[in-house]
Amino acid sequence: MLRILTLVTAVWASLAIVTPQLRAHDSTCSAPEVDCPHESHVCVPRTQDEVWLVSSRGLGCPDCETLPLQFEVWQFDAKSNGWNRSSQNAFLASKDSSLPTVFWVHGNRKYADEAREDGIEVYQQLTAGVSGDRPIRFVIYSWPATPIRGLREDAREKAARTNSDGYYLAWLVNQMDRKLPVDFIGYSFGARIVTGALHLLGGGELCGWTLSDQTKRLARMQAVLVAPAVNNDWLAIGHTHGDALQVVDRMLSLNNYCDRALKHYGAIDPCNKPEALGYTGAVGPLGNNAEKLRELNMCCAVGKRHYWGSYFYNPGIVALMRPYIGLAD
Repeated sequence: MLRILTLVTAVWASLAIVTPQLRAHDSTCSAPEVDCPHESHVCVPRTQDEVWLVSSRGLGCPDCETLPLQFEVWQFDAKSNGWNRSSQNAFLASKDSSLPTVFWVHGNRKYADEAREDGIEVYQQLTAGVSGDRPIRFVIYSWPATPIRGLREDAREKAARTNSDGYYLAWLVNQMDRKLPVDFIGYSFGARIVTGALHLLGGGELCGWTLSDQTKRLARMQAVLVAPAVNNDWLAIGHTHGDALQVVDRMLSLNNYCDRALKHYGAIDPCNKPEALGYTGAVGPLGNNAEKLRELNMCCAVGKRHYWGSYFYNPGIVALMRPYIGLAD
């Protein structure tokens, strides 16, 4: 049985509404540019949504895996408030083009049960108060982020793992009906998995891996990066994830120029000491794809803490995300 968190009024009151900043490390906060979300006049229950969990925790290095890949799959049963084991074939069988698929990719240091429960909470916050006349298929993508001893060692090992899971996520999306809209939300290292997957779906190569049977998607793809633990130059033309932007209709990056964890992002690679996109914003040439990327600094809204809940328990920030996942215009 899942432990579903209850949002208390006092928590809502304690959270600031979004205050985007334009320059890194600017300490002054401007007035919010986003209104508080309005309640729907026609509140159709969200009974048509589907909630899935797809896990790559049983997969090793891509070079050691045979195709087709085999993910572990579950589907959430709202009536029993529990999970039913399903199959990869059942997940891929959806042909309802009116049901956009939204992948949520969590951050590091998450056990499997935590990733599952946090994913349900993210889904609830994204859909809270939103009429069910726009149903979605919400997918919790669970990757092997179980904590290991030593924060630096953990971060370096998981940074390497994001490359494998960028490939795995891209492979999975490539198997889906190409007419189905697909959107992504990635938090911290989860954002790194998302941009890696998009880079491969855009025809790029990642650590020597490519999608050998790639099919061009006919429906839209969009992405939201939340406190992205991604090298700040990786989206640039010719760089590690340089094909990611060309394959999406648009991308929103919610950065935090006062995030204490992202400030020390360079520790994952002591030789090159990269900086995080989520800490400095994107750098390097983006070409014509620059107009697809919208970046906002959430420092004044979420503070210094590197925590997914700081974003998803803030109604103003959630309102910013919804247009990128088919829940708002």
